[in-house]
Amino acid sequence: NFGKLAEYATAMYPGAVITEIDREDNGYFEVEFLHNRKRKEMTFDTNSKWVSTKWDVNRSELPDAVINQLQKSHAGWRIDDAEYVETPAARWYDIELEKAGIDIHALDFRREIFQLQSRVFG
Repeated sequence: NFGKLAEYATAMYPGAVITEIDREDNGYFEVEFLHNRKRKEMTFDTNSKWVSTKWDVNRSELPDAVINQLQKSHAGWRIDDAEYVETPAARWYDIELEKAGIDIHALDFRREIFQLQSRVFG
């Protein structure tokens, strides 16, 4: 089964170099790999169906529209962490913001429509 997951990953991300495949406690599979000089992680459900792929992005890689919207909606907050997420249904940036010891997640766009959702976490 791990072989099929690796094949799927390399078909979806040509040139990917698989570094690790694990089965999680919930029965899902995680495939970690290097692709385009980025460490990426794919998740598959218990039936080996692709659920998502995610990887870290630098602030400089975020689109101007995302930065501009965050500056308007969360002035004074600092980008603490950012990931790009792909699923069969959508793609988006998952951005963690920080200010005075408080962290929030701000999800940006789905397709071409920018949607901002925030939630506090601790």
